[in-house]
Amino acid sequence: MAEADRARVFDRFYRGADTSDRRSGSGLGLAIARQILESHDGRIRLESRGGAGSTFVLWSPERAVDGVARRLEEPPAGDPMR
Repeated sequence: MAEADRARVFDRFYRGADTSDRRSGSGLGLAIARQILESHDGRIRLESRGGAGSTFVLWSPERAVDGVARRLEEPPAGDPMR
């Protein structure tokens, strides 16, 4: 993913800087995913390396349930692309 796209990939209606190919879609999917996750105190993160692909990490916090192990309050650090 191009550096210019990484900065805006979660913006509504953004479909990428390179318009020479025939991209489909409205550019809303990642913006909607981010809004849903953030409204539930979650997060979405993009990990991208030029020429190696991109990974989207979705983190949704667990709500307190008796008898269930607690999750971390923050998404785990590290590189999910390893």
